[in-house]
Amino acid sequence: MNDAGSDDLPTAPGFLTWLQHLDHQIQLASHSFGRSIPHGAAPDSIAKVLTQLGKPFSYLWLAAGLAFVDPPAAFAVFCLVLASEILNWVLKRRIRRPRPSPKSSTPVETIEGKFAFPSAHAQLSAAVWGWLAASAGSEAAWLPALAVIAAVGWSRLYLRHHYPTDIIAGWTLGAATAAAGLAIF
Repeated sequence: MNDAGSDDLPTAPGFLTWLQHLDHQIQLASHSFGRSIPHGAAPDSIAKVLTQLGKPFSYLWLAAGLAFVDPPAAFAVFCLVLASEILNWVLKRRIRRPRPSPKSSTPVETIEGKFAFPSAHAQLSAAVWGWLAASAGSEAAWLPALAVIAAVGWSRLYLRHHYPTDIIAGWTLGAATAAAGLAIF
């Protein structure tokens, strides 16, 4: 089934209106910050690399690598990816929020999928890196984990694939998935 899902599913117009209002408020508050981020070949390339860290395939490779050193952790990462992807798939098809329109005629990167809310990249990064950091049992593990989580979210905004609330919702769902993973694994 494609991203459009079934055409007979209703959208959530009241919720989408509230999200648009919230995004507008966030964008107003961060307007000066957004203007200070340069666009060009180097930042575009960096954002493209960082956004790859939020793709399911990246985490499946991570699980494969972990299988050699910590099979239970590899299984947990695999399950977190699976759970996150299923939850995200269901929510995107229920909420059906369209992605933002590119600000130029040439988008930085091809946008995968039709729906934006919640951001799967942000959700996966928060679920996996949050679980890994919490499972490590070391406060030092949180710095790189939070850096990756923030970088993936930034890349999705920079590439104009999501609104701020898509990222925030993804992080929230990812944190909840990581917490569930901690309780299970």
